[in-house]
Amino acid sequence: MVDSMTKTGKVKQVLHIGVDIGGTFTDFVIFNPSNGELHTHKRSSTPENPAKAVIEGLKHLLTEQEI
Repeated sequence: MVDSMTKTGKVKQVLHIGVDIGGTFTDFVIFNPSNGELHTHKRSSTPENPAKAVIEGLKHLLTEQEI
């Protein structure tokens, strides 16, 4: 897979993201095909609102891991 250009000419990064929402933990895997980097993260699930753990986990990976 190759990075693609937006209409403004900016390159947008392509990432492959996997999320497994479990009863206790929500697990994340992010793969960057342009450099081969693989990042993982695990956080407590939020059964009352599963999307909350997904959003928090992705924010952690994309900001704190500087992906």
